[in-house]
Amino acid sequence: MRRLKKELGLFEAALVGLSVVIGAGIYVLIGKVGYLAGNGMWLSFLLAGIAALLTGLSYAELSSMFPKASSSFLYVKRAFKNNIIASAIGWSIIFEFMIAVPVVALGLAGYLNIFFPLNKIITALVVILLFSILVLVGIKKSAKVNDVLALLAVGGLLAIAIAGIFFGRVKINFFSFEWIGAIKGAVLAFFAFLGFEALAVESEETKNARKLIPKAIFLTIIISAILYVSVALGAMKAIGVGKLASSSSPLADAIGEIIPFSNLLLALIAIAACAGTVLIALLTTSRLLYGIAKLHFLPSPLSKLNKKFSTPHYAILISLVISSTFLLVGKIEEIAATTSFVALFVFSFVNASVIMLRRSRPNLRRGFIIPLNVKNIPISAVAAIIVNLLLICSLPIKIIVMGASIIVVGAIIIILQRAFVIKKVEIEVEKEFEKIIKEI
Repeated sequence: MRRLKKELGLFEAALVGLSVVIGAGIYVLIGKVGYLAGNGMWLSFLLAGIAALLTGLSYAELSSMFPKASSSFLYVKRAFKNNIIASAIGWSIIFEFMIAVPVVALGLAGYLNIFFPLNKIITALVVILLFSILVLVGIKKSAKVNDVLALLAVGGLLAIAIAGIFFGRVKINFFSFEWIGAIKGAVLAFFAFLGFEALAVESEETKNARKLIPKAIFLTIIISAILYVSVALGAMKAIGVGKLASSSSPLADAIGEIIPFSNLLLALIAIAACAGTVLIALLTTSRLLYGIAKLHFLPSPLSKLNKKFSTPHYAILISLVISSTFLLVGKIEEIAATTSFVALFVFSFVNASVIMLRRSRPNLRRGFIIPLNVKNIPISAVAAIIVNLLLICSLPIKIIVMGASIIVVGAIIIILQRAFVIKKVEIEVEKEFEKIIKEI
């Protein structure tokens, strides 16, 4: 049987995670976090990183149990044994990454306009097409391109942080702030960490995934947190919290105080960050479609692999077509905002899955086990559920309604699709699950 090629090591896997997490979020959010947290902005990003790590621990344990491309869908299916819930989770995680592609591609096109006067939609379409071809060619070549893009993005932001910390002239008392403001800022800053869950999807293409994927998840979240805190400190020393909070381009203004022609530098860093996010989001979407189709919850052609490249060509084509179509949708930013709700919805069930599988399958082999447990229940998973629910409650009602509607519609589509599958499918699915368990 043809399989996905295992090409990723720990270094490449960690850069995959960083490419998704370090996208456009930090460029937009840092000023808004500063408005809420004041001088405690650095603490907001630190607290948000800790909150992300709580869910990251659950993904680490589950990915070490089920190192498969279907990731969150598989975890919830095994834990809850409910097709409706599993379908809702499967659609949600696909939607999360599929929406990221056109949104970030448009952002990339916007930064390219600084250098070349191009049509944004056409440019974004070309970017999506080129990266889809790269994803088709294979994970090895995709990973090499992503390594360069991720290192540029991380290195660029680190340079900004160092320049601000050592050459910024504003005197800041970093410990003069109100805790309530720092906590409100952390709620917003949390969304800059979304995307680390993509690593679980790449399990089938990672060497010794049961050990390396948990490590890559930790590295992604910890490095992102250190980088975000450093950038926050540097930006504060460069222009102060007040100017950051009132600026429409806070990082550009911050680095502009220190480095000449910094708008061009920042544009190049942002292009690299956005390009990496588009590449990995396309890769993740196609692998999710492939993994869920293998379990008969999506049309079987999506689980077919190309004979030459051993990549899911039909899944890649669908990712390309749907992501490109979203470029033509009006108010795509509003649709993109619902991904926050969708991601938190998925996170809540993933954390619950860890708890349920500890009870129902305590003897199942785990490459990583979450520490600090009470009666075999991970304290971090319980805390993560509470944090995720609080974050959901902080979202506008309109976004919650939109997100819930998208989840319901997607789940219905998957369930209806399965109604046309032969009656033996449940037996086949159970055999596939047992095969997965035996493999690990």
